[in-house]
Amino acid sequence: MAEPDTGDVNVSLVWAGVDELPVHASNQALVQLNPGADGRPESIVLTLGFVAPPVVLGTPAEQHLAMKALGGIAVRPLVRTAMSISRAKELVEVLGRSIKAAEESQ
Repeated sequence: MAEPDTGDVNVSLVWAGVDELPVHASNQALVQLNPGADGRPESIVLTLGFVAPPVVLGTPAEQHLAMKALGGIAVRPLVRTAMSISRAKELVEVLGRSIKAAEESQ
């Protein structure tokens, strides 16, 4: 009798419902290292958010003073997700390839 094949099996992933999710514009990113029990980073927490420019009216001098008076501008968080270090490396690789393809098509 033949031995059963116990090798790797490729399975397609189906992103069910992805088209039903809203797409949000983000212009801010926050990356945090999440330590494991030994204190070394075991995962990365990625938070994406959006900052709308403040409405500042008046002369350039008045606008400058108004901006100085703001102190800070709130970031509206959109999504916060955690991933292993290896998955984060895969994300960086995929983003790099996508950016390269986009730049080459211009």
